[in-house]
Amino acid sequence: MKSINDSLDRVLRFYESVGTPLSYEPKIKYINDISSEMPGAKANIRDEYEVLDNFIDFFSKNLMKKLWKDFYCIQISESAIEEATNIQKQPIGNTGPPKYFEKDTDIIVFRPYFENCKTKEQKDEVIAHKIWHLIEKERDVFKKHPYIVEGTANYAMKKFSGAEFQELSDNVEDLLTIMFEGAANIVRYHAKESTNPYKKILENNVRKNIQEDLMAEVNPVIGKIAKRNLENENTQKIYFYILKQIPEFRALQGNLTAQNLIEAYKNLGANQLAEELQNKDLDKLLDSYKRLGF
Repeated sequence: MKSINDSLDRVLRFYESVGTPLSYEPKIKYINDISSEMPGAKANIRDEYEVLDNFIDFFSKNLMKKLWKDFYCIQISESAIEEATNIQKQPIGNTGPPKYFEKDTDIIVFRPYFENCKTKEQKDEVIAHKIWHLIEKERDVFKKHPYIVEGTANYAMKKFSGAEFQELSDNVEDLLTIMFEGAANIVRYHAKESTNPYKKILENNVRKNIQEDLMAEVNPVIGKIAKRNLENENTQKIYFYILKQIPEFRALQGNLTAQNLIEAYKNLGANQLAEELQNKDLDKLLDSYKRLGF
């Protein structure tokens, strides 16, 4: 724990020196294990799990929108998509926070922190990233524009360490790279004219603009990922295998009609979706089910 505490001390002093102090010394707990929810994580704060959950919701809803509009050629409302996404999520639940987060624990450090961070600078960067999350949380901005928080923390971390910002090519299709590196570049753009960029990126109107710019980059990528995955036969098989585990859908096997499918959605509680599917052309939707054994 000594190296963690040394990093913590350096990071806290730095953020205080630039006018964005954390008003308390956070409690850090070390777990000699990997995070089951985020296996590659070196450290996390409690609220990151809620942000991850929100992002999964966002991605799932946009993926479903793409699926219905472009592959089934059926137009359904945003509220019907949200209803169906929430119903699909219920058996899974949310992503945390995990049980090893005690009430007074602010940061959990996992085994990959020591396995992958070999230098003082690398260890400091991880702590600088997490402390920036806590600085945002203390100022009540962390959850207001949740999709940018990895980008703002990545920006603050790079400013702290002097690390170079990674310019991304236009054809990057990895969402995590965009949410961390791409978002950090957007943050840098919005902060570049400020005499104190750390304070600047805590302002709500600036954060709103950052999130709007980030979403403009993310939405086309979601479309590309959806298209690539949904045209992949193995991905489709996995999707329909999951559907077959749900009794309401399993009952459709050998008994698939448009009306029975609508009833299945209704029985699951997706009443608005079921209502909107009435009198729509469901041929492509039914063909998708038939191709995979329904």
